Amino acid sequence: MGFGDDYYSVDRIEDDVVVCMDEKGKIFSFPLDKVERGVKEGDMLYQMADRYLIDDDRTNRRRLEMEELQNSVFGG
Repeated sequence: MGFGDDYYSVDRIEDDVVVCMDEKGKIFSFPLDKVERGVKEGDMLYQMADRYLIDDDRTNRRRLEMEELQNSVFGG
């Protein structure tokens, strides 16, 4: 999909900056104007050229995994 295997989970959006964490736990921030429009917390991003795009499939899988984890911990 992207140029590398690096994916970033959107932690939060502050003003004009998207704060993300990579799969190793390292924090990154990207200018909002370099990120695909409509980005929101929890989205998974990958880099293509000088832009960061949302990987819908990976985002949906991650959300499902998080929901299953919450259900196993808290019941559901």
